[in-house]
Amino acid sequence: MKIQFSQVSKKILSDIALDQVSFEFPEMGLSAILGDFGSGKSTILSLILGNIKPDSGEIFLNNKINSFGKFSDAYLAGIGYISSETKILNELTLQENLNLSRKTKNLHSKEKIIHHFLSLTESEEFLFNLSQSGASLSIEQRILFEVIRLAAAGCKLILMDEPLDQVPPENRKLLLEKLKKVADLGYHIVFTTYQPENVPDFCDYCVVLKRGKISKEFKDGFDFDVLSLAMSTDIKFVNSPSLDPGKNRVCEFINLQIDPNNEEESINYTLYRGQIAAVTGDDEVEMIKLLFCSVGLQRPTYGKILINGFDITNRPLDEFINDGVAFIPEDRLSEGLVPGLTIFEHFGLVGDLAGTSYKPLSLLKDVDLILKNSDIKHSGTDLIQNLSMRDLTKVLFALLPTAMAMLVIVHPTKKLDKYHKDWVWQQIQNRAAAGVGVIVMTQNQEEIKKYAHSVWQYKNGNWLTSVPTAAWMPNQETNVQENTEDFINGDYHVG
Repeated sequence: MKIQFSQVSKKILSDIALDQVSFEFPEMGLSAILGDFGSGKSTILSLILGNIKPDSGEIFLNNKINSFGKFSDAYLAGIGYISSETKILNELTLQENLNLSRKTKNLHSKEKIIHHFLSLTESEEFLFNLSQSGASLSIEQRILFEVIRLAAAGCKLILMDEPLDQVPPENRKLLLEKLKKVADLGYHIVFTTYQPENVPDFCDYCVVLKRGKISKEFKDGFDFDVLSLAMSTDIKFVNSPSLDPGKNRVCEFINLQIDPNNEEESINYTLYRGQIAAVTGDDEVEMIKLLFCSVGLQRPTYGKILINGFDITNRPLDEFINDGVAFIPEDRLSEGLVPGLTIFEHFGLVGDLAGTSYKPLSLLKDVDLILKNSDIKHSGTDLIQNLSMRDLTKVLFALLPTAMAMLVIVHPTKKLDKYHKDWVWQQIQNRAAAGVGVIVMTQNQEEIKKYAHSVWQYKNGNWLTSVPTAAWMPNQETNVQENTEDFINGDYHVG
């Protein structure tokens, strides 16, 4: 089945998921959609299936405008869909699972579906024992069974959303080789992935997405290095705009004393709009106290805290929130979220979707779109504690309000793989580029040197003077006073 996108744009809530995208899949074969989180991969699948409509542009299937109003219409027309969680029932045999296959316009009887399935699995590498239970299949066997079952039911186009996520890395290429052989029998299999290494060189086509736009298209061969380069994340290091220093300050600590037993303690730091300040040091207990004071979770013994020029010292927590202060704690679940509540209930309580008019069905629909666009493989009705650390972090970023003055985050990339570490820093950079001041507590010196503008360090019982990252020496006992005008005038060197 031939697919063509012509100048297609789609906005999900306030975010542009696709921006005037044009490309054309081949009629058959194995195709990949490669892109990072939020690049528009899942949006493309949803548009093909008819789950959502484009805001502008046109989608053609076999040279006809896509008129599907819902997924059932797409399925009847011969388009199958496999999510990251397969639909095989563990308690049933494969024969019983096969009997549950839905008919398409191409095949009307279950007898024909079963006959077609058996003809497709004559090859030994596709052989299934239909008397075995669904629970006995490995994850790659489950995916292969689902694909062949859809093909047997008459689906000429099979869409797969992140199918390789749960497959062990050493088994992925073999699975893709088998899918390629199925596709070569006259089918078109399209899968999404965020990892270049998941796209084999025998793919017939690959489109690379970056922030809703096409970065590159590949046909007739490509290699890993070329794919990686096309997908590489553009982290843009930002400097604060040249503004009046008095209006450019987000947060000020003035002669702050946190430790009641240390009368000599006097913390003086200033955070500017667009600045990322890294908090690091040899005592995380003392470091977290400073962060707690900055967000209203702890009161200092002495001194002042100014937010946007207003003295907010010892004021209630809600006043910090109302003044645009947001906080992402280290314990994403128990401190940042509420175990026992669903994902969509969290969006109903905080963030841009929260409001006085609470419409559960409408909210759930909006949340599910956010989850899909963020590549979070959950429904809004799932309990928040069922999410991985990666997905909890993404939900917390999605919950942040658009209008923010300061973001404070503890260990932003802890327990994340390299790709998702880059994703988190991209989110932080995006906030800074919008004028948000960011305080990040981390012990990762490589990330500090790469992403932060300045460093606030606690060492040997003292807070050292703030320094630009380029001048920071972790083992130095004292720091020279930084020239804050360097940041205001955009002269900081980062990375």
